Amino acid sequence: ELGHLEDATPIVDLDDFPPVLDDALLEPGQRKSVTHLREFAGLPGVTVRYEFEAGRVNSIQWNLTPSAIDALAGEDLPPISEASGEGFVTAILDAQPDETTGVRWEYIYLAFHTCDKDTSWKPKGQALASNGGRRYDILHVVCPTTKAERDFFFDITPYFGK
Repeated sequence: ELGHLEDATPIVDLDDFPPVLDDALLEPGQRKSVTHLREFAGLPGVTVRYEFEAGRVNSIQWNLTPSAIDALAGEDLPPISEASGEGFVTAILDAQPDETTGVRWEYIYLAFHTCDKDTSWKPKGQALASNGGRRYDILHVVCPTTKAERDFFFDITPYFGK
């Protein structure tokens, strides 16, 4: 629901969420995010602020009161993870200033996100796509050691055509 925001800082509150049963209608990546947000928003003394830029989350701020920190010590909390880049919904935001820097950044990203313990993904193909008014670079990669293949979706809307 917040994806239409261009420049905003909403605060997530448990009362803002739709009924839990409605989560089944969401795409898997969105469902996972909403589930985690709902869990954190339901904790007393926890405030979650999102800053948006160009329709994408630019930063997330977690604020906890001292009593919330004490109450959460040792708890098994839901993980916070980066975008997986497995599709349009979970695309990795590539917010570089221009195309040359953006493409370079994608390859650096691949170098730092290994496919196994010590091996970086190797590019095998690349495609450009559009979805929902946004532009995406899709890198098809292979793991040299395991031969596993996958696609990484990068949202390149911020610099596309610059």
